[in-house]
Amino acid sequence: MLEDARGSANIPFKINSACRCESHNKKIGGVKDSAHVKGLAVDISIPSDGARFAILSALLNVGFLRVLVYPTFIHVDLDLDKPNPIIKIMK
Repeated sequence: MLEDARGSANIPFKINSACRCESHNKKIGGVKDSAHVKGLAVDISIPSDGARFAILSALLNVGFLRVLVYPTFIHVDLDLDKPNPIIKIMK
Protein backbone atom coordinates (compact mmCIF):
# COMPACT_ATOMS: atom_id res chain seq x y z
CA MET A 1 0.00 0.00 0.00
CA LEU A 2 2.82 2.38 0.82
CA GLU A 3 4.44 1.85 -2.57
CA ASP A 4 1.09 2.39 -4.29
CA ALA A 5 0.66 5.65 -2.34
CA ARG A 6 4.14 6.81 -3.32
CA GLY A 7 3.37 6.13 -6.95
CA SER A 8 0.06 7.94 -6.70
CA ALA A 9 1.65 10.99 -5.03
CA ASN A 10 4.38 10.94 -7.70
CA ILE A 11 6.97 12.23 -5.23
CA PRO A 12 9.61 10.43 -3.17
CA PHE A 13 8.64 9.31 0.33
CA LYS A 14 11.43 9.84 2.87
CA ILE A 15 10.77 7.41 5.72
CA ASN A 16 11.93 8.83 9.06
CA SER A 17 10.96 5.80 11.11
CA ALA A 18 9.56 2.35 10.43
CA CYS A 19 9.93 -0.87 12.42
CA ARG A 20 11.47 -0.27 15.86
CA CYS A 21 12.61 -2.58 18.61
CA GLU A 22 11.03 -1.99 22.02
CA SER A 23 14.26 -0.56 23.43
CA HIS A 24 14.63 2.05 20.67
CA ASN A 25 10.93 2.91 20.83
CA LYS A 26 11.23 3.59 24.58
CA LYS A 27 14.45 5.59 24.11
CA ILE A 28 12.81 7.99 21.64
CA GLY A 29 9.62 8.38 23.69
CA GLY A 30 7.35 6.18 21.59
CA VAL A 31 4.10 4.94 23.11
CA LYS A 32 4.16 1.54 24.83
CA ASP A 33 1.87 -0.20 22.32
CA SER A 34 3.41 1.49 19.27
CA ALA A 35 2.46 0.18 15.85
CA HIS A 36 6.13 0.75 14.93
CA VAL A 37 7.15 -2.07 17.32
CA LYS A 38 4.68 -4.36 15.55
CA GLY A 39 6.16 -3.42 12.16
CA LEU A 40 2.87 -1.83 11.10
CA ALA A 41 3.78 1.88 10.95
CA VAL A 42 5.95 4.40 9.16
CA ASP A 43 6.61 8.10 9.60
CA ILE A 44 6.98 9.98 6.31
CA SER A 45 8.89 13.27 6.19
CA ILE A 46 7.00 16.31 4.88
CA PRO A 47 9.28 18.73 3.00
CA SER A 48 6.55 21.24 2.04
CA ASP A 49 2.83 22.02 2.27
CA GLY A 50 2.34 20.77 -1.29
CA ALA A 51 4.03 17.49 -0.44
CA ARG A 52 1.88 17.15 2.69
CA PHE A 53 -1.27 17.43 0.61
CA ALA A 54 -0.02 15.02 -2.09
CA ILE A 55 1.14 12.40 0.41
CA LEU A 56 -1.96 12.62 2.59
CA SER A 57 -4.26 12.37 -0.43
CA ALA A 58 -2.35 9.39 -1.80
CA LEU A 59 -2.36 7.54 1.55
CA LEU A 60 -6.13 7.93 1.83
CA ASN A 61 -6.71 6.98 -1.81
CA VAL A 62 -4.93 3.64 -1.43
CA GLY A 63 -6.91 2.77 1.70
CA PHE A 64 -4.90 3.70 4.79
CA LEU A 65 -7.35 4.26 7.65
CA ARG A 66 -5.01 5.48 10.41
CA VAL A 67 -3.22 8.74 9.63
CA LEU A 68 -1.71 11.20 12.12
CA VAL A 69 -0.47 14.47 10.61
CA TYR A 70 2.36 16.17 12.51
CA PRO A 71 4.02 19.47 11.54
CA THR A 72 7.04 17.78 9.90
CA PHE A 73 5.87 14.23 9.17
CA ILE A 74 2.87 11.98 8.61
CA HIS A 75 2.47 8.82 10.69
CA VAL A 76 0.51 6.06 8.95
CA ASP A 77 -0.17 2.56 10.21
CA LEU A 78 -2.20 -0.60 9.72
CA ASP A 79 -2.68 -1.46 13.40
CA LEU A 80 -6.19 -2.91 13.71
CA ASP A 81 -5.85 -2.96 17.51
CA LYS A 82 -6.12 0.85 17.51
CA PRO A 83 -9.13 3.03 16.60
CA ASN A 84 -9.94 2.90 12.89
CA PRO A 85 -10.56 4.99 10.87
CA ILE A 86 -8.80 8.09 12.19
CA ILE A 87 -7.23 11.18 10.72
CA LYS A 88 -5.80 13.42 13.41
CA ILE A 89 -3.85 16.66 13.22
CA MET A 90 -1.10 16.59 15.84
CA LYS A 91 0.91 19.47 17.29
